[in-house]
Amino acid sequence: MMAIKIEDSVIMLFLFSLFEFLFFIPILIYTLIKKRNFSQYIKNLIYNNLKNKKTPIFILVSISIAISMIFIAPYIIYLSEILFLIVFGEELLQQSQENLNEFITMIQNPVDVFLIIIMCFFVIALSEELFFRGFLQDSIKSSKKWRIILSATFFSLYHLITSFNLFSIIYMFGYYFIWGIILSLEFYFCRKQLIFPILTHGLFDLITFFI
Repeated sequence: MMAIKIEDSVIMLFLFSLFEFLFFIPILIYTLIKKRNFSQYIKNLIYNNLKNKKTPIFILVSISIAISMIFIAPYIIYLSEILFLIVFGEELLQQSQENLNEFITMIQNPVDVFLIIIMCFFVIALSEELFFRGFLQDSIKSSKKWRIILSATFFSLYHLITSFNLFSIIYMFGYYFIWGIILSLEFYFCRKQLIFPILTHGLFDLITFFI
């Protein structure tokens, strides 16, 4: 089996990204079981006190993390590549790289830019942060340390499981795991308001589309 490959217009990628809204289903089921208001639960996860004096600091931290990760990410991937090469060899490294998910699109007009912005912030970042940083950590009954670790683990597996290749998962697991840890720490630092990790996640994804 091959990984997910999309080499088409931005519209096709945008439509594919809408599957991310499936993350809302377990949240809806959870609120029904717990007899909680779904929309209020979502609102409380995203923000609960934007009038806090530290909100400008949280925004600055969110933007700084996103920009920093743009520069740090290649080094994390390079380190993963070196370690994988030492343990498994060049042939399996090439196989793992070839089986990673791949999304190639051509940005041709302002509509494409608009769709990418919507996709990055209001589809991908919103859905993934609500599930992995918000709902998952809220529903796991364990210490904060284990909630962060489990959230980052599931976050990593989600991004790699569709590669259908064990070595691809091993190769890139560390990258997504570190990214998941950072977003979780930001979530707690910003007083459990998801709007800030959403900003970081969305901005990071947006920048990667244009570099």
